Amino acid sequence: MTFDPQTAMDDPTLKNINFTQAYLRTQIGKKVKIDFLIGTNLFIDKEGILLEVGVSYIVIRETTSNAKVMCDFYSIRFVTIFE
Repeated sequence: MTFDPQTAMDDPTLKNINFTQAYLRTQIGKKVKIDFLIGTNLFIDKEGILLEVGVSYIVIRETTSNAKVMCDFYSIRFVTIFE
């Protein structure tokens, strides 16, 4: 099985802004703070510039280290978007 980028881009979760992934794609380039739930009661947050949004992941450039961090979409609980 091979990966077809065009098929991935046709996924409605990336195009229809009624889906969180598609809405976040409209915010690429903005500063965000993302709160993640790890396990049952541990919250951590990451802050940076939103670079990419996929079906099951996002990529941010952290403000503190300038490193790219890929994050699991399904552990995200809150996203703060700075204008």
